[in-house]
Amino acid sequence: MSEAGIACAILGILLLIGGFIAYSYEYTVWGVPIGIHPYGDLGITLMILGVVLIIAGAVISSITKPRQESSKTEILSLICPKCGRLYPESYVYCPHCKVQLRREQPPKRIVLLPLKRCPKCGKKYSGREYEYCPTCGAKLEPAAS
Repeated sequence: MSEAGIACAILGILLLIGGFIAYSYEYTVWGVPIGIHPYGDLGITLMILGVVLIIAGAVISSITKPRQESSKTEILSLICPKCGRLYPESYVYCPHCKVQLRREQPPKRIVLLPLKRCPKCGKKYSGREYEYCPTCGAKLEPAAS
């Protein structure tokens, strides 16, 4: 849930409680109700406003996506023997040279870009501009600018 949605819903709950208290307040003299209800309209208004804010908080929370970590790391343990670039375990071919990758010691961690999908094999790869699919070696179309 988003912080704005939670804050809105909490404020709505507080207004609903306050409205209920104001509406149920009885004006008494020595414990005997005298029939005057001075805060009834205010209580109803606060309860309606509270319900509206609870609904608004739910809508805000459902519309806004929670923040996702912007950086994910993956272990890079494969190296291209031709160009020397490092790649994750899931890659079989170098996306630049179409050469089969080999294991590199020790593995290194880096920040990955958003994932793209190969049109031939359907496997995901990091969002770099590759010439060949790192899994099946198929030629990839350049991204439209």
